[in-house]
Parts: sequence; structure tokens; C-alpha cells
Amino acid sequence: MPWRVRAAISISAAVVGQFPGCPLLDPKTPPKQMTTPVFRYLVYTRLSMGRQTRFHMLPEDCRGFVLFLQKRDPVIVTEWHSSELAEIQEVSRPWERGGHYCLWNQAILPVLTRKATGKYFNIDLSAPVIQFTYESPVLESWNGQPALTQGRIWASSETENKAFEKWYNAAVRWIRKNFIGDLAVGHDRDSIGPAAYEWFRTGGLLLPNFRPPLTDAWLAWASVQNQHRADLAVN
Repeated sequence: MPWRVRAAISISAAVVGQFPGCPLLDPKTPPKQMTTPVFRYLVYTRLSMGRQTRFHMLPEDCRGFVLFLQKRDPVIVTEWHSSELAEIQEVSRPWERGGHYCLWNQAILPVLTRKATGKYFNIDLSAPVIQFTYESPVLESWNGQPALTQGRIWASSETENKAFEKWYNAAVRWIRKNFIGDLAVGHDRDSIGPAAYEWFRTGGLLLPNFRPPLTDAWLAWASVQNQHRADLAVN
């Protein structure tokens, strides 16, 4: 399995100035006294390579996507993680609550169980299944504005199964055909469900796949999205 650089940490001039009196970090220290060079190190984690399609969904959008998959194939939606069970239990109406789901096509993989990983049971990342992250339909505010977090479908690149490839590509094509691509909202390669896009146009904010801190940079990013909404209303 390949490795990915998770973080690159270095001591910058801004950080150096916050540690007066330290021979290494005090900018007033003469160069000859700085016997240890300013350092930089990398943090690595093991990474399962994969491909993903990102989106913003409201319950109506999620329902349409799941029903398409289940009409096309014998697909079961189940939780990706479990603290109690290795056996699979179906989630019948996933659009009613957010979750980290597994889309299991029984025509491709007749049997599926979770593997014990420490205190939890998890789906094998290399299995021919689709990881489906659908954020909670209960919207929370960000900086006083109703906000929706980004979700995604993901599949491992380690899966060499032509039937799975065909199925995964069909799911991606459905999203791209039925959802809306609008780069001006500030998300590269993001697809927005029709219900989510209408909600955005009435004042909602489309967040990335996490809730950003309230920094000047993120507030400016939100302002660009809000200005784009205003421009859409004029046009």
C-alpha cells in the first residue's frame, strides 16, 4: 500500500519570532550561535488509493441517487463502521439521516462482512463496494448562515473487477447528469443536487467536507459564494 505525506511542518520566520531567548528560535541570536539548523519534517500515513466524486445533497437528492442504484442493481445500503456487529444490517432510508455508508451491490459481491479492527468492525477498503458519505440532513449554521457540508462517493483503485468498474462509473455518470456543476460556488469538481442548489440560491452556504474555522480567509471565501448567489438572482 502506498504512503502519503499527511503533513509538512516547518519552523517559519513567523514562528521563530514567538520564541525569544531560544538559541534555535530567537531571530536575534547571531548565526554562529545557531548550531542546529531550522528544521522541517514530514508525517506519513498509509493510504489506500482510490477515486472519488464529491457532491452536496439534501434528502431529496440523496433519495433519488439511492433509488436509482437500487432500481438498477440489488444494492444494499449499510453502515461502513460498527462498534458491535460484523454482520451487515440494511439501512432502509439513508436519506433521513446522515451517515458514513457502504453501497453493496450483491450482484457483484454476493457476501459481505465487516472485519474487526481494534474496537470496531469496518468494511474492507479494498472490497468492490462504494463508500458513500452523506452529511446530516439536519442543517447547522456557520457564522450565522445555514450551511451544508460536502459528501462524496469513493472506491478503491485496488479493486480489479470489470463489473464493479461499470457499476461505479454508472453511479458517477448519474450524479454528473442529474446534479449541477457550478464552479463559482468555490468547490472544484463538485456536483450539487437540484434540491441543494435551490436551497443554496435561497440563502444556504455550501461548505467543504468539514466545518471551516471562522478565519478571515474562510470568511472571505464565504463572501465570494454569497456574492455569486446575488449575481444569480440578478441574472
